[in-house]
Amino acid sequence: MASTFSNGIAHADAFPSEDDHLHWLALRTTPGLGTRKAGQLIEIFRSPQAIFRASRSALEAAGLSASVAQSISSGCAFEDAVTRHQKLIEHGTSLIPLADPRYAPRLREIFDPPPVLFARGRVDLLQSLMLSIVGTRRPTAYGTAASSRLAKDLCLAGLTIVSGMGSWHRHSRAQGHAGSGWRYLRGFRLPRG
Repeated sequence: MASTFSNGIAHADAFPSEDDHLHWLALRTTPGLGTRKAGQLIEIFRSPQAIFRASRSALEAAGLSASVAQSISSGCAFEDAVTRHQKLIEHGTSLIPLADPRYAPRLREIFDPPPVLFARGRVDLLQSLMLSIVGTRRPTAYGTAASSRLAKDLCLAGLTIVSGMGSWHRHSRAQGHAGSGWRYLRGFRLPRG
């Protein structure tokens, strides 16, 4: 049974299959196709499968350049998607496409939601109230201590901390916070190469 999000994106009520994941990953890794344009294609075609079934002319009519439309219609992104999918599995990484019921509901409602999330950790926490800690790659000792204290207090109040796993997260793990009631989720970008 399918439903529709308030932004018009169709989704399945069940978890996506491996084939679904490969289509989402192929869409995400298509050369020259950015996050915003991928999201626009999903709005037009409603699913990655429909995008990959579309003709080159239909893709160009949807606003793609001839070279990106050719990349999609040739299906060349699937070889890379299979390799990357295997690496995600090996590293314990969850691929959570926009149509997945585990996708963060508040994130889905923003103007330009990422079509796919890559996460490690307690993916169920995507359904909770979240706060992201963002900072410099070279924090001061005070900045690290202050953000760590703030994160701990917020976690104890029931919030989930989403981190890109920078220096704050490394510090928190080194201090042993990960096993002491902390609720955190690792989010990151899929490397291009």
